[in-house]
Amino acid sequence: MWSLSNKLDERLRTCKDFLKLPRVCVRWYDASSGGGWDSLKAYRERNCPACETMGYLLKVTKDSVTIGQTISNSGNLLDSIAIPRGWITSMERFPRKRASRWKGGD
Repeated sequence: MWSLSNKLDERLRTCKDFLKLPRVCVRWYDASSGGGWDSLKAYRERNCPACETMGYLLKVTKDSVTIGQTISNSGNLLDSIAIPRGWITSMERFPRKRASRWKGGD
Protein backbone atom coordinates (compact mmCIF):
# COMPACT_ATOMS: atom_id res chain seq x y z
CA MET A 1 0.00 0.00 0.00
CA TRP A 2 1.13 3.52 -0.73
CA SER A 3 2.79 5.04 2.34
CA LEU A 4 0.57 7.17 4.57
CA SER A 5 2.94 9.14 6.76
CA ASN A 6 2.43 11.91 9.31
CA LYS A 7 4.25 14.28 6.94
CA LEU A 8 1.67 13.52 4.23
CA ASP A 9 -1.17 14.11 6.68
CA GLU A 10 0.24 17.55 7.55
CA ARG A 11 0.45 18.49 3.84
CA LEU A 12 -3.16 17.37 3.32
CA ARG A 13 -4.42 19.47 6.25
CA THR A 14 -2.73 22.62 4.97
CA CYS A 15 -3.49 22.23 1.25
CA LYS A 16 -6.07 24.73 -0.01
CA ASP A 17 -6.05 23.85 -3.73
CA PHE A 18 -7.93 20.70 -4.71
CA LEU A 19 -5.75 20.23 -7.79
CA LYS A 20 -2.68 19.80 -5.59
CA LEU A 21 -4.17 16.95 -3.57
CA PRO A 22 -3.05 13.40 -4.45
CA ARG A 23 -5.42 11.43 -6.67
CA VAL A 24 -5.83 7.86 -5.46
CA CYS A 25 -7.60 4.58 -6.07
CA VAL A 26 -8.50 2.74 -2.86
CA ARG A 27 -9.48 -0.94 -2.89
CA TRP A 28 -11.33 -2.07 0.21
CA TYR A 29 -13.96 -4.37 1.66
CA ASP A 30 -17.20 -2.90 2.95
CA ALA A 31 -19.36 -4.18 5.76
CA SER A 32 -22.43 -6.11 4.76
CA SER A 33 -25.69 -6.67 6.54
CA GLY A 34 -28.81 -8.65 5.86
CA GLY A 35 -32.36 -8.24 6.93
CA GLY A 36 -35.52 -10.20 6.80
CA TRP A 37 -36.25 -13.86 7.13
CA ASP A 38 -33.86 -16.17 5.34
CA SER A 39 -32.17 -19.51 5.90
CA LEU A 40 -29.03 -19.96 7.95
CA LYS A 41 -27.30 -21.14 4.77
CA ALA A 42 -28.22 -17.94 2.91
CA TYR A 43 -26.85 -15.78 5.74
CA ARG A 44 -23.62 -17.79 5.84
CA GLU A 45 -23.13 -17.36 2.08
CA ARG A 46 -23.13 -13.56 2.28
CA ASN A 47 -19.76 -11.86 1.90
CA CYS A 48 -18.36 -8.39 2.33
CA PRO A 49 -18.44 -6.63 -1.04
CA ALA A 50 -15.13 -5.68 -2.63
CA CYS A 51 -15.10 -1.95 -3.44
CA GLU A 52 -12.97 0.51 -5.36
CA THR A 53 -13.08 4.25 -4.69
CA MET A 54 -11.23 6.83 -6.78
CA GLY A 55 -10.80 10.49 -5.95
CA TYR A 56 -8.78 13.08 -4.08
CA LEU A 57 -7.04 12.15 -0.84
CA LEU A 58 -8.44 14.64 1.69
CA LYS A 59 -7.47 13.29 5.10
CA VAL A 60 -5.50 10.49 6.73
CA THR A 61 -5.77 9.49 10.37
CA LYS A 62 -4.59 6.43 12.26
CA ASP A 63 -8.12 5.04 11.87
CA SER A 64 -9.37 6.13 8.44
CA VAL A 65 -8.68 7.56 5.00
CA THR A 66 -11.04 10.19 3.54
CA ILE A 67 -11.50 10.51 -0.22
CA GLY A 68 -13.21 13.46 -1.95
CA GLN A 69 -15.06 12.35 -5.03
CA THR A 70 -16.23 15.36 -7.05
CA ILE A 71 -15.01 18.94 -7.44
CA SER A 72 -16.79 21.78 -9.22
CA ASN A 73 -15.15 24.38 -11.45
CA SER A 74 -15.58 26.81 -8.52
CA GLY A 75 -13.51 24.50 -6.29
CA ASN A 76 -16.35 23.20 -4.11
CA LEU A 77 -16.48 19.58 -2.99
CA LEU A 78 -19.43 17.23 -3.48
CA ASP A 79 -19.35 13.93 -1.59
CA SER A 80 -16.61 12.21 0.30
CA ILE A 81 -16.17 8.86 1.98
CA ALA A 82 -14.17 7.93 5.08
CA ILE A 83 -12.94 4.34 4.88
CA PRO A 84 -11.60 2.53 7.97
CA ARG A 85 -7.92 1.73 7.39
CA GLY A 86 -8.42 -1.87 8.51
CA TRP A 87 -10.83 -2.38 5.60
CA ILE A 88 -8.36 -1.13 2.96
CA THR A 89 -6.46 -3.76 0.96
CA SER A 90 -4.52 -1.40 -1.33
CA MET A 91 -4.17 2.22 -2.31
CA GLU A 92 -2.54 3.44 -5.49
CA ARG A 93 -1.55 7.01 -6.25
CA PHE A 94 -2.14 8.32 -9.75
CA PRO A 95 0.68 10.45 -11.13
CA ARG A 96 -0.41 14.01 -11.78
CA LYS A 97 0.55 15.77 -14.96
CA ARG A 98 0.01 19.48 -15.18
CA ALA A 99 -3.60 19.89 -14.26
CA SER A 100 -5.72 22.92 -14.98
CA ARG A 101 -9.02 23.88 -13.51
CA TRP A 102 -11.90 22.96 -15.81
CA LYS A 103 -13.92 26.04 -16.75
CA GLY A 104 -17.03 24.22 -17.99
CA GLY A 105 -18.43 23.83 -21.50
CA ASP A 106 -16.81 21.74 -24.24
